Amino acid sequence: SSMLACLGGTRCLLAADSIEDAASQLDFLHEISATTSRPAELMLLRAQVSAKQGIGEPEVMQHLNDAIQIRSSELENEVPGIEYFVKMDPDFLLQIVELYLTYAPSEPQAAGQVPSAALGVCSNILSPVIAGAPGLLSAVF
Repeated sequence: SSMLACLGGTRCLLAADSIEDAASQLDFLHEISATTSRPAELMLLRAQVSAKQGIGEPEVMQHLNDAIQIRSSELENEVPGIEYFVKMDPDFLLQIVELYLTYAPSEPQAAGQVPSAALGVCSNILSPVIAGAPGLLSAVF
């Protein structure tokens, strides 16, 4: 679709470090997409741009949570199999986990402390990826 093509172009802008151009493109795409049909990829890109712009952690996390929620709802009625795996898009989920981990503590916590919420979310995301693609080393480690 044209939305996916625009998202691809935005991804290229982000890779080229044209952060302001990518942000403008994402704002436009966000405005033209209906709330119920926003692709999860749009929300991930918004999180990535927000992180690169130095916008606060709460906004980045909200975009990531939205991306996860959208992807989960897309998979809700799917039967596990090839189509499910393709729609799950492990690479997409790994990008979400990678961004979440930038906000997770880098040092182990002391015994008895509550684990970081980001680590719990990452674990929840990675569980089905590891179950569906046990050979995907980046998900295992």
